[in-house]
Amino acid sequence: MRTIVRDKEDVYISKRGESVPYLDDNGYPTGESVVTYGEIKKYSLRVSLVNSYADIQLYGADAKELRKIIESTDVIDASDIGYLDLVWIKKVPEHYGEAMPVTTPPSALDNNFIVTEKPEITPRQIVVMLKSVVANG
Repeated sequence: MRTIVRDKEDVYISKRGESVPYLDDNGYPTGESVVTYGEIKKYSLRVSLVNSYADIQLYGADAKELRKIIESTDVIDASDIGYLDLVWIKKVPEHYGEAMPVTTPPSALDNNFIVTEKPEITPRQIVVMLKSVVANG
């Protein structure tokens, strides 16, 4: 089955990186750490609500906050998205086209979804579960 272009939407993804010490305004470590994220890249992907009976049985009340990306491996590579990556749907991120600044505290991230499970990858398709980040979007 082919995907019609109108069924796709712009999705922005930033890969989760390593954890580094968080520095205060004077450049000293605060004892906390912050996770770094890579460059924010744009994709045109199929995003759908989680509304199948099996998914609702599996996720229960959380199903209304979830989205699912089911896409061909020709469109998105397995290395392009992973567990706990930041995702923006129907929203252009503030730092689009660049890496997220390390000085950005987690509370200031402007993403509206996050990858909640390790993507399921088959030779022809990738299935990614996303959860809404209510406080950020």
